[in-house]
Amino acid sequence: MHFIAQAYRDPARLPLVEPDARDYIWHNPSGYGIRDGAAWLYDYAEEMPGVTVICVDYITCERLSILEYLPERITTASTDILSPAWLVAEREAGRDVLLGQDDPPQVMAFDPGSEYRLEEAGRWERPSGQTAFTLYRILPVR
Repeated sequence: MHFIAQAYRDPARLPLVEPDARDYIWHNPSGYGIRDGAAWLYDYAEEMPGVTVICVDYITCERLSILEYLPERITTASTDILSPAWLVAEREAGRDVLLGQDDPPQVMAFDPGSEYRLEEAGRWERPSGQTAFTLYRILPVR
């Protein structure tokens, strides 16, 4: 009974073996960080005509969508879509473009190259303090 009560009140403090703690608390699959980022994104998008979130690891964008039931004005896409012309078109349409990424990255870190710069919009640490979920604004280099 104590385990169930602990899981309900403060799941991050559950006495789990390392592989389970990694999956359920410390890293991306846990939902920690992503859930907070999705809630922030939902509120942030209230002030914008639209927001596009791109992710290196598309499962991250899927988790954002599932956790917060993102409204239509927020779209998600893979980083494959990113090009200087696409970014300019999104920004001209009034849409903000954000990168959602785990820190440390699950797959690989996004390299914005010389055409873009990243500006941190929000960062949410996971209970272990070992990983975080970060949203960055992707801006063209002027």
